[in-house]
Amino acid sequence: MDAIRLVEIFAGVGAFSKALTNLKIPHKTVAICEIDKHAIRAYEAIHGPTTNLGDISAVDSLPECDLLTYSFPCQDLSVAGLKAGMDKGTKTRSSLLWQVERLLTDAKGRDALPEYLVMENVDAITHKANLASFATWRAALTSMGYTSSYQIMDASDYGVPQRRRRCFMVSRLGYKQFIFPDPCPDGRVLMDILEAGVPDKYFLSDKATLGLKVHKMRHDARGNGFGFKITNPAGVAGCVTAKAGWRNTDTFILDEPAPPG
Repeated sequence: MDAIRLVEIFAGVGAFSKALTNLKIPHKTVAICEIDKHAIRAYEAIHGPTTNLGDISAVDSLPECDLLTYSFPCQDLSVAGLKAGMDKGTKTRSSLLWQVERLLTDAKGRDALPEYLVMENVDAITHKANLASFATWRAALTSMGYTSSYQIMDASDYGVPQRRRRCFMVSRLGYKQFIFPDPCPDGRVLMDILEAGVPDKYFLSDKATLGLKVHKMRHDARGNGFGFKITNPAGVAGCVTAKAGWRNTDTFILDEPAPPG
């Protein structure tokens, strides 16, 4: 099997590259696009030195690749934010998605489209406020020759003891649709993965805990506050979410030490 040529846009710490490694799928990361200095350091610590194209809006063309991944910014889609949206031309962080369209359009003109695209973002991309823009994006991919399939997936259904709902979309040149895997939870809980004997410096201090509470109060006053509670290590963790009690993921792992031994 030839190595897959991978380009990770909005690369973060390289979750897609790590997934390919874990699955023992031969691949070569041709380049990434990332501007956060901490993410870049983490990426190279995990994956080694990598060509970084930097700011996507300043990239003229994509390097040739077989797989392009793009976890574009979620801040303007997430219910935990101000929900500014991802509409084309709005200059929100989430509207950086349309830079991907620009680069793919250029690649099509050079007959160099990647065979596969993988998108990951918050499930709010399918909410009413963002649905029209999401449909426009899928239509743009269709016009380039891609067939796209998307699904909301929860990490807790795939062996991770955390409720984390995300929208994944796989697009493939041609007419063959991608079939998503069925849920395969393995029963693990937080206690199974927490390290024992972790130094106190890695736990939230009383000052940090107070800061979170004040932060929550400020956001509550704006109508988009974070809700959190202490997670039981014998259960599955949740995520920080908007409006405490609004859904069953309004959980934050907060100053909860691992069990001894």
